[in-house]
Amino acid sequence: MKYLFVVSFLFISMLGYGQKGDFYVGLEVGPATIDLQSGGDDKKSNIQFGAMGEYFIGKHWSVKAKLKYYEVGILRGAPCDGFGFIPPNCNEDDRPRYKANMLGLPVMAKWDIGNGRFKGYLQSGMYVAFEVNSDYQNDDFRFKKSVLDYGFAWGSGLQYGLYGDRFIIYIEGDYLLGLQTKATAVNENFGNSIKLRTSHFSMGLKMKL
Repeated sequence: MKYLFVVSFLFISMLGYGQKGDFYVGLEVGPATIDLQSGGDDKKSNIQFGAMGEYFIGKHWSVKAKLKYYEVGILRGAPCDGFGFIPPNCNEDDRPRYKANMLGLPVMAKWDIGNGRFKGYLQSGMYVAFEVNSDYQNDDFRFKKSVLDYGFAWGSGLQYGLYGDRFIIYIEGDYLLGLQTKATAVNENFGNSIKLRTSHFSMGLKMKL
């Protein structure tokens, strides 16, 4: 819960700066890629979307918070992998799996690179997320049925100002590195701690208030 406290403190700090500089709100949408096997090759793509708020505390520095809706998942092992014995009528769909839709709040510090209408930027911080719904199948890996996830968030992007800086269109990529253990494997070959990994690519429009 200490990570939740840190995120909450950053979010409150952003609101406290609200009358000292430019404040933007916006909407974004794009594809998400789920790393279904931590350290493995299984991936899944879907759609994520959300809203954002950003407050500038300097010419190149801002604090950004997002409210995101996205999917996460875990797909571990396979009964057809072998380990010296492959059972008859083996089905890859029998693998232990977890899927959930999350409502997440990343809070990040953002640094703009360059001047003028066209800029690049880097951003990093932390996030906390809660399950809206979840589905567990073939639970042989001792899934930890916690509704909470939290971890680090970082990314980069490009933006372009319209009508001066009244409106800004942007594209960016973010990576969410979960710290909450969601499963422990029965077979030590799969590792003892399985966490969530998600990549977001977003296209958005924000407006200065």
